[in-house]
Amino acid sequence: RKLNLINKGVIEKILSVNKDRHISLRELRIKYKKETGSSPFSLETLRKFIRSKLHLRFIKPTFTNYKRTENRYLVICHVFLSKMIDYLINGYNVIYIDESSFINNHKSFKTWLNPTEDRTRSYPGRFKSTSLIVAISTDGVLHYNKNFSTNKATDFLEFFKKLHEKVKEKEELKNVIEKNKIVYYMDNAPIHCTKELIEFYEKNNIKVIYGIPYNPEINVAEYFFKIIKQVYFKRIFKNK
Repeated sequence: RKLNLINKGVIEKILSVNKDRHISLRELRIKYKKETGSSPFSLETLRKFIRSKLHLRFIKPTFTNYKRTENRYLVICHVFLSKMIDYLINGYNVIYIDESSFINNHKSFKTWLNPTEDRTRSYPGRFKSTSLIVAISTDGVLHYNKNFSTNKATDFLEFFKKLHEKVKEKEELKNVIEKNKIVYYMDNAPIHCTKELIEFYEKNNIKVIYGIPYNPEINVAEYFFKIIKQVYFKRIFKNK
């Protein structure tokens, strides 16, 4: 009965006006009195009203600083583009590196069945996925590695060492190698920036540029995988 003494519309109006600032129950009751001329209820009654009628709780919200996040992203984009433009203007040869997995049971085995009949069907089972790491430049695929398990940091380190040796042996790249104008482009995956890899980069004076987060379209290797997967998934499971 006490809750019926409170005007819901007035409370909602006060809360909407003060949604961006802290407002206590006491201050809320004072503002209510200014609006209606009286406040014939206690603070506890007001608290119960807000909980039961408005379904609100007086808790601390989680704030996200969008301005700081946006500024950080803009700084990352600015630094990346500045480096990339500088490399391209000065005649650097960019080698793009990326990984992808190929799983040959993506397609569904569902079909139309009569529930009253035998629903047993042959199922080939789950196949192992194939993980592929590729390094591409303007001269084509320089090096690749495939295995039947997820790529780990140790696998990528071995791949990168072999890639770097192949790059140094390539006749077409001798001119840029002598001038130390080779740069490796890759994303921010954890296996690309382990302690052992960073030490290897620094020891061999290797230039590495990491891409902008969540922007895979910059990496040329992504388009290579797109073409391969289009052919790959057309050939498997053409029928049920």
